[in-house]
Amino acid sequence: GQLSRVSRPFGLDDVGAEDPGHSRSSVSGHCGRLRIDDQQRLGHRAPTMPRIDHVAVETDDPDATAAFYERLLGARIVKREGHPVMAYLGNTGFAFHEVGGPGEHTGVRMSAEEQQALKRRLDHEGISWEERDHEIAIGVFFQDPDGRQLEAIVYVGVE
Repeated sequence: GQLSRVSRPFGLDDVGAEDPGHSRSSVSGHCGRLRIDDQQRLGHRAPTMPRIDHVAVETDDPDATAAFYERLLGARIVKREGHPVMAYLGNTGFAFHEVGGPGEHTGVRMSAEEQQALKRRLDHEGISWEERDHEIAIGVFFQDPDGRQLEAIVYVGVE
């Protein structure tokens, strides 16, 4: 991304934390920190900004794992037949799949147009990908250079 120098002390907006009472001594009061802003890059100006949608993991007991996130982090739990147990923190979720599910991955939410453009870039780079229909969403799965699985996800009927 493009780096730009911030000439004022970092504040809560720069850190992005929701808890104003949390100590930020390691970042507050420092001048001259760098900020990364990928949206300033011409090649990455998008009508929407892709964002982390979910982190998927496999577990022997999705319900118990989700309950842990609910108790300790205040996650909102959503269960739907045929889908993983979801634990939402704000608009980002943890997807708890049974062992033997789709594999651990990070889902990046984007528009259908962005997903189509990504598939063209993946093809251009020679990166294999697989499309999966989740009924409520269409996911394009591929791997980063270190073998981590990513999913570019577009929800059906959602702007």
